[in-house]
Amino acid sequence: MLKQSPNGMKRILAILLGVIFVVSVTSVIVSPATEMHNVTKTPKIKEFTLEELAKYNGKNGKAIYVAYRSIVYDVSKSDLWKNGDHRRHSAGKDLTEEISKAAHGPGVLTGFPVVGALKNDSNINFITQVITRITHIV
Repeated sequence: MLKQSPNGMKRILAILLGVIFVVSVTSVIVSPATEMHNVTKTPKIKEFTLEELAKYNGKNGKAIYVAYRSIVYDVSKSDLWKNGDHRRHSAGKDLTEEISKAAHGPGVLTGFPVVGALKNDSNINFITQVITRITHIV
């Protein structure tokens, strides 16, 4: 049986730790690359007509959606939108003009999920690209 010197054991241990480190780093580097590959797959964004959006008015247990600048948000989980009404505003509508005049502004919508975009908007392709990028970041 061969006896290993303490320095020999240290060398073997250092090599093993080096191999483990390289494997760990490689998996961390490769994993995001795989995830980035998945990001390039563009999910289908739901496009709503105003008539379709109107169905999401919060009445009779329906979800509560509102649109601002052609982006449709799901505000169902907000206590401020109980039964589809918030102050003088009603869900299931494009509230671009109303929100632009509101004291709080459109920033309050950023915390809510984006569920789609309004159809028949001349910027629908751009809006779809922005929504896709936002949903991949979040």
